Amino acid sequence: YREFWQIGVEAIGMKDPLIDAEVIELGARLLQEFGLENFIVEINSIGTKDERETYKRALLDYIGEMEIQGEITLCEDCQRRKETNPLRILDCKTDGPKLQNAPTILEFLSEDSYRYFEEVQKYLKKWGVYFIVNPRLVRGLDYYTHTAFEIKLKEVGAQDALIGGGRYDTLVEDLGGPATPAVGFAMGFDRVIAALGNIPRIKGPFYFVATVGDFARGYGIGLLRKIRNMGVPADMSYEIKSLKAQMKIADRIGAVKAVIVGEEEINRGKVRVRDMETGEELLVEEDKLRGLYEEELKREKA
Repeated sequence: YREFWQIGVEAIGMKDPLIDAEVIELGARLLQEFGLENFIVEINSIGTKDERETYKRALLDYIGEMEIQGEITLCEDCQRRKETNPLRILDCKTDGPKLQNAPTILEFLSEDSYRYFEEVQKYLKKWGVYFIVNPRLVRGLDYYTHTAFEIKLKEVGAQDALIGGGRYDTLVEDLGGPATPAVGFAMGFDRVIAALGNIPRIKGPFYFVATVGDFARGYGIGLLRKIRNMGVPADMSYEIKSLKAQMKIADRIGAVKAVIVGEEEINRGKVRVRDMETGEELLVEEDKLRGLYEEELKREKA
């Protein structure tokens, strides 16, 4: 018995390399928003059902020849997979590494399927999503078609995917519904939480937005939202208080830096950033605030 939580994302009713790439990019961006950076996106195409069947026969012939030559003895699980889902043998931690020279699914794709896969890669490259093509990535379920992908931690020995998914154009029809293309992924909530546990954390909000004057107060609320949209923890006092009182609040809640905004700063298009521990101040553009946060995280990790 095993229980776990997942976050699911599905795009139903569309078949296009663009939406495949967008779903993959969304998965990578979610992990970044959570604060993870040390992951790798692996993608592959497993083609159509007919292409996959042709590949299965070729893979079984290859494994059979290895067995005859005494080069491989499949484990108990893979003996069963050989009859039910031969592609899963490539995932096996015991037998998979012995099949490094086996044919890959990419060798059996039609021209249309290969072009589809190339389009997915083109969009990912255009959007700056770093990925590698893993021709042995097949996913564990039979209903996948064309695009398959996983997002894993880069750490040595990290086997479990944080995110796994792909295109499944035949699943709805297989379950008795109308032909409905779809693509999506599942995120392992527990695995992501465990991965986040290895990231240095700042106890309070990183920034506390402090404002001087009525005009700056309205501006500060907008700035607070902008900082949060950068993925940086931030807070402010919603009550009208003096700057000194606001600094006391920032200190009490454990803010690392205060972002001070008054009419002068607004006119100059910059903000004052005060280190709550040393009192040192910098005058910076708003767009630099994310960079200061990342620098602090690196220092914490070091």
